[in-house]
Amino acid sequence: MKKLKLTVLLLGLIWSRGFALDYMGDLGTVVVTPEKGRKTGIFKSPGSITAIDRNDIENSSADDLAELLKTEAGIFISDVTGNKAKSSVDIRGYGEASDRNCVILINGKKIIHPDIASVDLSQIPLSDVERVEIIRGGMSSLYGDGATGGVINIITRKPSKSGKRIKFSYSNFRGFNSLLGINGRNGDTIFSLNFSRRFNQGFRGNSQVKSLNMLGQIENKKSSLPWSLFLQTHQGKYGLPGSITEDDWKSSNLKKTYTPEDYGKTSDLHSILSTDYDIGKIDGTTDIAFTKRDVLSFMDSWFSYKNHYTRTLSGEQKFRYSSEKFTTLAGGEVYDTFYKVNPVNQDLTPTPANDDQNVKRKNAAGFLKIGLNFHPVLIDISGRRENFRQTIDDESSDKIYTNTENLNALNIGSSFLATSQINFYLRLSKAFRLPRSDEYLSWGTYNSALLPQKNTEGEVGLKYRDDKINASISIFRNKSKDEIYYNNETWMNENYPSSTLRKGAELNFGAAIGKILDLSLAYSYTLGEFESGVYKGKTIPLVPKHKCGIKIGIRPVENLKINLSANGISDRFFGSDYVQEDKLAGYGVVDMKIVKTFDNETIFLTGKNIGNKQYCESAYSGTYYPAALRSINGGISVKF
Repeated sequence: MKKLKLTVLLLGLIWSRGFALDYMGDLGTVVVTPEKGRKTGIFKSPGSITAIDRNDIENSSADDLAELLKTEAGIFISDVTGNKAKSSVDIRGYGEASDRNCVILINGKKIIHPDIASVDLSQIPLSDVERVEIIRGGMSSLYGDGATGGVINIITRKPSKSGKRIKFSYSNFRGFNSLLGINGRNGDTIFSLNFSRRFNQGFRGNSQVKSLNMLGQIENKKSSLPWSLFLQTHQGKYGLPGSITEDDWKSSNLKKTYTPEDYGKTSDLHSILSTDYDIGKIDGTTDIAFTKRDVLSFMDSWFSYKNHYTRTLSGEQKFRYSSEKFTTLAGGEVYDTFYKVNPVNQDLTPTPANDDQNVKRKNAAGFLKIGLNFHPVLIDISGRRENFRQTIDDESSDKIYTNTENLNALNIGSSFLATSQINFYLRLSKAFRLPRSDEYLSWGTYNSALLPQKNTEGEVGLKYRDDKINASISIFRNKSKDEIYYNNETWMNENYPSSTLRKGAELNFGAAIGKILDLSLAYSYTLGEFESGVYKGKTIPLVPKHKCGIKIGIRPVENLKINLSANGISDRFFGSDYVQEDKLAGYGVVDMKIVKTFDNETIFLTGKNIGNKQYCESAYSGTYYPAALRSINGGISVKF
């Protein structure tokens, strides 16, 4: 099998050099995330960066962001519902704590979660996404708390001058997606308004999901003070089918649910008001953002019914200066978050007891980034100082707990442009993550000794590009001190008493073979282990050593494209399994999408898990969360 994979890769390299006119995975793509808003090229940046553009999204068989990310190197997706409503993104092997070690941005602004809940990746439909940018590795110097594993920036589609679009699709799980989009212009102001609706019955009992989304944007770039307004809302409800037993798994009784009444409801609002201006040779940007998230968790199986309310007001000020040899970015940001947990009765009426929990978190930070151009050597240095203060008012115990922290982060990167086609780079970083509110306070017990987690990472890489090939490889070593984990014996979140270590390599390759065939390969090796202490020599649960994503695009005739994608994961230990006697089996899943384009219409047919593979993205010893079996989805989109 290894010889076959190597042969395919070598043939792709040879053929692409002879015939390629285009390619996938363009290292010349301009991205904004590494510079916190300033445009820069992937090729020159000292780091492992991927950009998934609009063309990639349209060719993908993915219905949501979680599915879009699953074939990328170094990224693992885990889901416990089978409908992707509660997906977690893991960058570089953090296992169960993955979503607390990855920062999710929407148009450059952090989505703040004070508790351990995952960011809802379905709140932005793929039809509204222009590009997704991925930075692997610690980036707390620019993005602060939680950017220990990496950063994912979801960039929405900008308004165009005029036009309308509609889209509809239907799947065999009695599901449908629909979209209505409108673009317009009034003088110097352009706007867009998109409505989308999704429903899917799911392949398991109680795995249905439905959502209603609205996204609106207004831009005026020609006034004396250019400004833009972004507004997005999301309403969703999803079933929580829970786990099945090991006997169910072995007998392929995958559709069963033991929690037919459990469900969740969410209501999200995300808004950004931004303005750009010049002060002499200095560019300035001021952003003000407000987010609101209301969640009802109805867990009848646990007799737990709670409303969760989150409100975050944030502001960011940035100044940039650029010359041929020197660039700088300086600024500050404040995130002020209020979070409330309100238990309710089974009929959703308020409980009579005074048992609410009120949390106030405030993060204030200053950052500085300097770029030096001593061609062929480029140097990037960025640093951050962040102050954190949190107050937890736990009414059930009639106690108030307060935490304060002052944390530093650093990133130093250097690129050596050996030629116009080859870039060697080196990167060193220090990053951090703060405990979430329900990590401090778990099962009614407050852990005053819980410390922030601190990461130190080193990375080296090589990037190659020409008019026929794009390829990159990165090797990293990440050491975590005071890593936060859940101790099954004490039922508390604690700091692991000794260091944990993650090391690995990531390979990305993209090419086109003539005008007929596109090919891309993303492979990653990730080893996460406990360096010493009680679990010395053990592997971090739910982290696979090997992951491979392959994409093939075939154009047999004009305006017709057949896209195949395969995602393979090696075996890994079950969640919370530190004894590590048994492993969760690896898997390989193949998806396909056929797209036919006319003048203004596009029709498509998608098959997911076409081999009908039985597999799990997440499982704990004795319990399994099965992923969806084969599904077929077809639809049409029209622009006019």
